[in-house]
Amino acid sequence: MVFLNLFGALLLGMLVGYERSYHGRAAGMRTYGLVCMASAALTVIVGYSSFWYGVLNATQN
Repeated sequence: MVFLNLFGALLLGMLVGYERSYHGRAAGMRTYGLVCMASAALTVIVGYSSFWYGVLNATQN
């Protein structure tokens, strides 16, 4: 599940980067792919924090 989220973000970021490089703008596929994948990784870590770190307090089930 985590891998699919990161891979999907990479593909969508590369698509946006391709469009920008096609029109001659500064940031391209690699830049947008890495930025999107990094933001998806942070979102996954925060969203699945109980999976990564275990339950942090007694109120979470």
